[in-house]
Amino acid sequence: MIPGVSLGAELGRGAAGVVYAGTLDDHRPVAVKLVAAGPAHVQLVERTLQEGAFVWSLNHPHVVRVLDFGMAGAQAYIVMERLRGETLHARLVRGGAMTRAQTLAVARQIAFGLAAIHARRAVHRDLKSDNVFLCNDGAIPDHVKLLDLGIARLADADAARGVHTAQGFVFGTLGYMAPEQVRGERVDARADLFALGAVLLECLGGPLPYLAATVRESLLAAATADVPPHIPPFIDPDVADLLRSLLDPDPARRPDGAVAVLERIDRLRGARASGFGSTTVALGGETVAVGDLHLPTLGDLLDHRRFRERLVFAIARLFRPGHIPADISALMSAANELSARQDGMGQRSASARALADACACDLGERAQRLRAARDALAAQSEARQRSALNLTLALMRLADELGDLDRAYVERYREIERTQAEAAAQANERGDALDLDGLYGQHARALLAELESLERQRGAVLARQHEVRTALAASEADVADRQQQRIELERSLLLVEAERRTHLFALESRARDAEDDEARLERAIEHHYLRLGVALQASLAAE
Repeated sequence: MIPGVSLGAELGRGAAGVVYAGTLDDHRPVAVKLVAAGPAHVQLVERTLQEGAFVWSLNHPHVVRVLDFGMAGAQAYIVMERLRGETLHARLVRGGAMTRAQTLAVARQIAFGLAAIHARRAVHRDLKSDNVFLCNDGAIPDHVKLLDLGIARLADADAARGVHTAQGFVFGTLGYMAPEQVRGERVDARADLFALGAVLLECLGGPLPYLAATVRESLLAAATADVPPHIPPFIDPDVADLLRSLLDPDPARRPDGAVAVLERIDRLRGARASGFGSTTVALGGETVAVGDLHLPTLGDLLDHRRFRERLVFAIARLFRPGHIPADISALMSAANELSARQDGMGQRSASARALADACACDLGERAQRLRAARDALAAQSEARQRSALNLTLALMRLADELGDLDRAYVERYREIERTQAEAAAQANERGDALDLDGLYGQHARALLAELESLERQRGAVLARQHEVRTALAASEADVADRQQQRIELERSLLLVEAERRTHLFALESRARDAEDDEARLERAIEHHYLRLGVALQASLAAE
């Protein structure tokens, strides 16, 4: 039973578990991923809990929100926000290739989400169009959310852990995987940038990089690539240059990070003319060109800034200083005040986000070190337990050997008793006294020699038994000590998790509050400039 959640219909099934529709106690819709625990699913369960812990602490507008995670009986679970819309892959299948503007708009949001993931020193490792969700239930159409961070890993995670990124283990999806990822090498944020390039190429109608007729040929093509894949000629040269840099097989030649990609995307979007041309205004018998004043694209921050700049430029062209109408002047003053506040608000939200990211990185690294130490102890404990078992088996064999020696000793001793009894009986029959030679004749002396040999063997076995018992006691003490250390490490992990749920949650909430305040201020500024545009049109119409 998952606390506070009622499960409904099954939404999807895959190797990583089953996703169900669900509702919280207050009837809000959620999605719930369940992964059954068991010997065959140890890595899946750990990846699920890893995904839950990582995404739960990352409250970002372009990453799916995790509300809760943990174990419910024999199942790991993640409770996520329920998204309305479709995956980017489904959109491309349904509607075909996107336009340049649509592709860059989606690319910018993906890069923004990746920048947040990378700021936490993590790597998505399975970015693809199926893991990019286009939401249609908000104020902004095609709002991007990144999904399925189940194989995300800390960039400096222990390479020996298969759940994360072990040498020889390959995680990801062909066509989107960077060459170094295909080769099973350690990956960093630049592998996600390669995947971003593949997604953009797919959006524009190009083929996924290095795909061949078979899986084996595709793996070989990607693993041995030394030049970027072919970019179709129908793709704009400026966008093609971005794609070639993202899809370079050498990670050292890719962009420095998602933020650098964001800046390049913004330059590409700003460089292309809108297609509306320059707006003209008839004023005093003269036609005045005031630039592109078409309504900005909803949710497009860059386009809103273009609109603001052109609107201020138009007012400066149309009115002499000191002759700006009062309503327009009041709106400009209010917008300027909001813009002045925006600078401070941006610094506050950036500072709050940096604190949350630093805390998350610290907690992640501490947890990673604790898990590595715990797993090393587990491996050592297993070796010690095997050693203790071998020592126990050796004690059992020595006990059997002692038993065999004792039985042989008893047999020889009883044989001596029978020999002496026979000698006594014969002496009685003869009426003679039993002398010492009669008691310890040749046969008896031979049996006594055997008893001496058996006693020496028994002493040697007892000595070995003492050595094994001493070694077993030390081994059991060592196992117990390592178990105690594991308990302490697990306790430390729980404390890290508690800190994640308290301190990090508070910092993350503070960062989101600051970002929400900044977004509300941005919306207020946008609204003021829209009103300013309406006031300008009304003023010109009145003249």
